Amino acid sequence: MVFFQIDWCNPGYLYVDDLIDKCVPCGIGFYRTNNDMKCIQCPNGQTTYTNTATSAAACQGIV
Repeated sequence: MVFFQIDWCNPGYLYVDDLIDKCVPCGIGFYRTNNDMKCIQCPNGQTTYTNTATSAAACQGIV
C-alpha cells in the first residue's frame, strides 16, 4: 500500500518537496487560494503586487 502525504501551505505559498522541503511564496504575478494545488498565474496584462497573493482578485492591471 502506498501512502501520499500532502503538505498544505498557507494561501499565497506553495510547498516545495524537491530539495528544500518548505513553503515558498508563489511570486509576483501568481496567486494561490486554499483550494489550489499549485500557484496560478494572473491573466495576460495583469500581475500581483505582492509575492504571496491569495486570490484572483489580487491580479491587477500592469501600470
